[in-house]
Amino acid sequence: MENPTPKAKLFLQEKFQQLNEANISVFMSYGNHDYHANDLGIYPKNVYVFPEQVTNKIINIDNKTIGICGFSYTNKWISEKKINEYPIKKEYRLSNWNFSWRAG
Repeated sequence: MENPTPKAKLFLQEKFQQLNEANISVFMSYGNHDYHANDLGIYPKNVYVFPEQVTNKIINIDNKTIGICGFSYTNKWISEKKINEYPIKKEYRLSNWNFSWRAG
C-alpha cells in the first residue's frame, strides 16, 4: 500500500503492540509499494525495521544463532543489485528478498 490510511497505520501499530505484549519480535522491511521515504511510523520496541542497506540482524533462540537479513526500499525503484550485499551463510538464516528479474 503506497499511501496507507491513518486507520491502516493505527491497525498495524495495535497489532505490533499485541505482539510486543506477548514478547514476540517483528522484523520488518519496506518494499517498493510501501517504501519509507515519507513515513516510518512509530512502532513498539519489539519492531526492528530494516534500513536501506542490507543488514543482518542476529538473534538467539533456544541456543541457536539465527541471522535475519533484509533491507527496506526508500524509493519506489532501486537500481542496485542487492543480492550481492547479502552475507554468506554462517548460521541459520532467514532472508527477505524483494526484487525484479531482468533478462540479459
